[in-house]
Amino acid sequence: MKLLLLITSLWISGRPSKPLPALHYFYNSGWMIETSKHAILIDFIPHQASGSTFDRVKQMLQQAAARNKKILVMVTHDHQDHFDPAVLQLHNDVPGITYILGWNYQAATGTSIHTLLPGDSLIQPAYNVYTHTSTDEGVGFLLEIDGLSIYHAGDHALWAEQILQLFTDELKAIRGKTKQIDLAFIPAARGMFTKCAYDSVIGKGIQLSLDILQPTAIALQHVGCEEKLSTYQQAYMNLNLPKDRRVWVLPSRYNQAFPSKAN
Repeated sequence: MKLLLLITSLWISGRPSKPLPALHYFYNSGWMIETSKHAILIDFIPHQASGSTFDRVKQMLQQAAARNKKILVMVTHDHQDHFDPAVLQLHNDVPGITYILGWNYQAATGTSIHTLLPGDSLIQPAYNVYTHTSTDEGVGFLLEIDGLSIYHAGDHALWAEQILQLFTDELKAIRGKTKQIDLAFIPAARGMFTKCAYDSVIGKGIQLSLDILQPTAIALQHVGCEEKLSTYQQAYMNLNLPKDRRVWVLPSRYNQAFPSKAN
C-alpha cells in the first residue's frame, strides 16, 4: 500500500518554505520549470511513446512565452540521453530563447548561446548560473532565478566508490554558491547501457547529495528505461529520510505535470 501511495502522488510529504514552481517531467533527465518570469527547459530529449515530442515542447514553450515568460534552454552535457541537437532549433518556433550549454559544442553559434565549462559562472540581470565538474561529462548547473535556487545534477552521481571525494567536493563547492537550494534534480539510477540499474552506491550518492545540498524539494530523475520507472519510488524508500519540511517529486510516468506547490 505504501508503494501504491508513492506512485500515485505528485508532490510527496513536507511543505515548502516558499512557493515552488510548476514542473513538467518529460523523459530521463528532461524537465521544464516555470517560475514567475521564466520557463526553463533542461536536458530535454524526445520520447515518442509518452508524447514527449518536440512538437509538445514547442507548444509548451510557446504557451509560456504567451504568458510573458522568458525562455531558457539548458543542457548539462552532450550524451544522447541528455542532448538532442534539434533542441537548438527550437528558437525557430519560439523566438527569444537563450541557450546555456555545459560543454563546448562547436556546432552552436549565435549571440543567444552561452557555453559554461566546469567552474564557470554567468551573471545576468535576471538570473545567475554556476557550474561544477560532473563525475561523468559536462557540468552540474546551479541556477538562481526569480527568487529560487535550482540545482540540476546532469550526470553528477556517485557511479563508483572510487570517485567519492570528487563527488562530494563538487557538491560542497556548488552548495557554497547560494544561501539555500530550493529544488534539486538528482540522478536515481545508472544509464540506459546498464538498463537503468539502481544499487547501494547510487543510493549512497543520493543520500550524500541531500546531506550536502540540503534542498527544500528533491526531484529524482535519470531513469530512461520505461519498465524501471518504479526506481524513483525504490530510491526514495531506501533513503534515511530527514524528518523536516522537504518535498519530494517522484515521477510515476514520462510526460507528467507537477503543479506549483505553495506553502
